[in-house]
Order: sequence, then structure tokens, then C-alpha cells
Amino acid sequence: MNYVLSSEKNREMFLAYSLDATFSPLDLGTSAAQAMLGELTDHARRLGGTAPAQAEG
Repeated sequence: MNYVLSSEKNREMFLAYSLDATFSPLDLGTSAAQAMLGELTDHARRLGGTAPAQAEG
């Protein structure tokens, strides 16, 4: 699982995709959401181990 911090650099990116002064992910169109998620991968940090979890069964 990854997460993105609300750092100053990331805030600028969030606001670049917002329609007004407050970022609302629900207001994003599909192409804008895809572009933003692509940018987020550059800023994401990994939680937990590096190997994918395996299902038991």
C-alpha cells in the first residue's frame, strides 16, 4: 500500500488539478484523475513490505 504526504510540493500538484482554491477529488474528470494518479506515483511512499501479499487457501 502506498500513501502520499501533503507536502508543499504535493499541495501544488493537488491544486493544479483543482477547479478552485480547495482540492476536491470528486470534482475531477476521468482524464484529470488519471493524469493526477500518474503524477502521484512519483511522490508515493510504500507502507509495509515490498513483496505483494499472498492469499491463503
